Amino acid sequence: MSLLEGILTLVLSVLAAEIFVYLSVWAKAVVRKQASRLPIRLRDRLQEEWLRHIEDTPGNIAKFVFAISQIRAVPRLRHSDRTNLPYKPWTDLAMRSVDIVFSLAGLILVSPMFLTMAVLIKCTSKGPVLFKQRRVGKFGREFSYLKFRSMYTNTDSAIHEKYVRQLIEQKNQASSGTGDTKPVFKIVNDPRITRIGHFLRKSSLDELPQFINVLRGEMSLVGPRPPILYEWACYKAWHRQRMEVTPGITGLWQIDDRDRMTFDEMVHLDLEYARKRSFWLYLKTIIATPKAVLRKR
Repeated sequence: MSLLEGILTLVLSVLAAEIFVYLSVWAKAVVRKQASRLPIRLRDRLQEEWLRHIEDTPGNIAKFVFAISQIRAVPRLRHSDRTNLPYKPWTDLAMRSVDIVFSLAGLILVSPMFLTMAVLIKCTSKGPVLFKQRRVGKFGREFSYLKFRSMYTNTDSAIHEKYVRQLIEQKNQASSGTGDTKPVFKIVNDPRITRIGHFLRKSSLDELPQFINVLRGEMSLVGPRPPILYEWACYKAWHRQRMEVTPGITGLWQIDDRDRMTFDEMVHLDLEYARKRSFWLYLKTIIATPKAVLRKR
């Protein structure tokens, strides 16, 4: 055997050994990907079972073969398999049609404002104009959520993570001055927000880029707000049912007196919309939103 052949054999042996070692890692990645296609109420349980099976299976090749077999095992799920919510295809089609027309028209009409906002954001702080964040959408699928950037870049999310955890646990309370307490839904005097960011948030103009999410089908004009990944991790099982419909820019709790609601009451409103959703309720919520925004300014 020549020196070149010896080196080639050694390299191939090392590569084969590395691939063999990583088969177990790839197997776990495959089953997690397949589990993400399952309905919310099945996903965690089956993913845990599959991962446990991989751990108990001897041999990395056998682990990988099992993971590949799950690709064929996850069927194309019917609506009734995914959720207990009523199936309303014509209502969903009508709402999706309005979503497309309204978001496309909105993007065209507010395009001059987009340019103005971009200049103001760039002139007042360093960083990109748009803020992109991974959020949880319908049936737990992740997507890139868009907003105008209202915070400084490279800020620590620990403040917000703590706030979200306390909100879900009903610990965010503030005195109303009469001895009563009410939930606090925004961090008071958040140091991460820029000067223009305060205005964008108060006027809700920071949410205009979400028309792009609506146009892409990741969001609707009306629906539950999409949670951040670390917020989703804090949810109880029944909280997660709110994401069995497409998330939206506005919803029932946004047009209600949200300053007096607990997190659980908010979720109940989202679930109420999901169960009772109709084209009329959808339109009524859209019409009521501008008034609600002006009332809370």
